[in-house]
Amino acid sequence: MQNRITVTGITFPSGSIILEGRLSLPQGGGQLPGVVLCHPHPLHGGDMDNNVLQGITEALEGSQMAVLAFNFRGVGRSQGTHDNGKGEVDDALAAARCLAGNPSVDRDRIVIVGYSFGAVVALRAAARDEGFQAVALVACPTRSLESPEVQAIRQPKLFIHGDMDNVVQMDQFNSIAQRFPQSTEIEVLPGADHFLQGYELQVGERVADFFASALG
Repeated sequence: MQNRITVTGITFPSGSIILEGRLSLPQGGGQLPGVVLCHPHPLHGGDMDNNVLQGITEALEGSQMAVLAFNFRGVGRSQGTHDNGKGEVDDALAAARCLAGNPSVDRDRIVIVGYSFGAVVALRAAARDEGFQAVALVACPTRSLESPEVQAIRQPKLFIHGDMDNVVQMDQFNSIAQRFPQSTEIEVLPGADHFLQGYELQVGERVADFFASALG
């Protein structure tokens, strides 16, 4: 029997602006873990309806997790303008606060996942707020991994990367990802490029399994 999912369009504040989001809540009683989803680069067409995020959402819903996908500032109906990653970190933290304030969500079990540009935002958000219990990074640009601040993140981390990624080269990714401390997992997808078409459900299932393990 398939779990019933309630999907609701919502808005929430990020500083002085209002962002739009979509909250998926599996029904069945009890407080749920909460997951913040960060979409790819808005200047290259990224938004909360991205195919990779849809695959992740489907897997997380099946694992009884509340999922908040949202549009960064300046995307869709979200107010504001693109801020080259700085304001977008504030947006991700605002999404986490929104989740934590929902009575169906366990505020002590909130995690974050991002894809491409969204992975950069998720990583920086986790560095700023240790309240995230784990962070999953899909096709994360390597430049963001070189910062000592993010390499010091203590939360469990999962990197998912396609070995045919034409944006983030595999050898460069490997050399930098190895600098991260313990509690780091790396999943390489043979044949997958940066856009991960055809790998959406595989990515989603790996992320869902990782979060379920990290949250105990």
